Amino acid sequence: MNLDERIAARGPKRILALDGGGVRGVISLQILARIEELLRASTGNGALRLAEWFDFIGGTSTGAVIAACLALGWRRARCCGFTRMPAGDVPPVGAGGAAVAPLRPGPAGREAARDLGAETTLGSERIQTLVMIMMRNATTDSAWPVSNNPRAVYNDPRRANCNLRLPLWQLVRASTAAPVYFQRRGCASAAAGFCFRTAA
Repeated sequence: MNLDERIAARGPKRILALDGGGVRGVISLQILARIEELLRASTGNGALRLAEWFDFIGGTSTGAVIAACLALGWRRARCCGFTRMPAGDVPPVGAGGAAVAPLRPGPAGREAARDLGAETTLGSERIQTLVMIMMRNATTDSAWPVSNNPRAVYNDPRRANCNLRLPLWQLVRASTAAPVYFQRRGCASAAAGFCFRTAA
């Protein structure tokens, strides 16, 4: 079933919403592992991928990374290869409070995000389900949800600034460009902006 058929299909839709939170994405991935396991058992399809089950997958920050991976039809296990930063790199909050510093995506983070496909746009046929990436609009200081719904106003291909032409990896980078609330001692992600690694 292609994206247009999925949108037009009658009946209820299945929506998966994924929160952010850096290393807490590991928790989301473990829950998704169990959901995937149960769905494979109940459907008798041992190769079922979550993109086949959910009609709409959305996320913020680390959740946006997982949402993009799943929407591309990746196995949940492959998504596990993406990590934001090791848990040991997050120090406890001291009595003086936490330092706040923005993430600044650098070359390492950029190359890792491109594992999603440097040429994969939001409107790519590689994306198997509706996907929504939540970002912050720096101009209006408001939430900025961007979806691949072909019927959305800003996804009209006649527009010069059609969202469907935006590279998926850049949208994921924008979603992960969130403030952090802990000093990071010796964490490679402090220099890279974020540390995503794909499993082989």
